[in-house]
Amino acid sequence: MMSPAMAAEEVVLTYGILQAAFPVEDFRTLAETGEPPSSIAFYLDLAGIEPATAQNTLLSPVALSPQFLNALGTEQGDQLLVRLIDVVHTSSGEGSVPALRSAILQAASADQQITLLELMEYYPNTQMFINGTNLTDLMQDLSEVQGLVEGS
Repeated sequence: MMSPAMAAEEVVLTYGILQAAFPVEDFRTLAETGEPPSSIAFYLDLAGIEPATAQNTLLSPVALSPQFLNALGTEQGDQLLVRLIDVVHTSSGEGSVPALRSAILQAASADQQITLLELMEYYPNTQMFINGTNLTDLMQDLSEVQGLVEGS
């Protein structure tokens, strides 16, 4: 999978009081092989997360309807994306909504679905912060937000 020129190079994962930075390439390796690089393996063990669970989280697709994707360019879409920046954001929080919108639109452009790995690969800042405590809710949040858009 090719990454765009301007994309996250590093993911800073926070999990409770822990914070660690990892190259996106390490997550790509975990997703492709199921084997976590040593940088990630330690933290997966610490959090009690099996590598297969992490791999599945990285690769589980979320289908996004054309209505949802079109709504991302509106004020309503911005309000919906604000719900997601509790999980994925920039270091300061500034610019998180446009960055998240851009990553989602680019990741979904070919097949109208995204994965967490694609979100990492298309995030248009050099660092992407992920709140690991809320990470398991991310894909569910996207599905709920899509349901709100389609229901309006």
